[in-house]
Amino acid sequence: MTTKQKALGKSGLIIIGSIIGIMFVIAMVGYIGSRVSRNGTAGAGTRKSGQTAAENEVAPDFSLMTVNKRTVRLSDYRGKIVFLNFWATWCPPCRMELPSMEKLAERFKGKPFVILAVNVDESDPGNVEAFVRQMGLTFPVLIDDGSISARYRVNSIPTTFIIKKNGVIYSIISGARPWNEQSYVNAIDKLVAAP
Repeated sequence: MTTKQKALGKSGLIIIGSIIGIMFVIAMVGYIGSRVSRNGTAGAGTRKSGQTAAENEVAPDFSLMTVNKRTVRLSDYRGKIVFLNFWATWCPPCRMELPSMEKLAERFKGKPFVILAVNVDESDPGNVEAFVRQMGLTFPVLIDDGSISARYRVNSIPTTFIIKKNGVIYSIISGARPWNEQSYVNAIDKLVAAP
């Protein structure tokens, strides 16, 4: 065998190995994807009704304190679209989307729409309050002790639950979004206009 033939043989093995590796990754992604439910959480089939949150089900009620020491209950907002966002001060994507959420709150001010931002930091609520002031956020920021985010099965932050006027979860969105972009505004506008 010549040196050229040996080199071609090695490159052929590398190509075949690469193809097998890619096929393995695709198979694993497909397997994992089949194990994850529509709302992005694994094992949704083992959930007992009413205990955790899922799309097309009534959002579990809760009561939390705001950074301003006011008690807020989710059920107090029946009749409004609730934009329920789980976030943390140390989370860069959360910090990125908060200004767009503030613009969204301004856009829908006076309409049946409310943003409830649930902070999942395990730090001093005073630090969260200072952060909220620094960011100029005007919507309610709630402090979670971990029980509500667990009940809503928040596996990553930010995670947003869009809850319809009747209290049913319309959509669960994982990851930061530019909420003030027209496509999101139009989608929320339709929900706000619906009976």
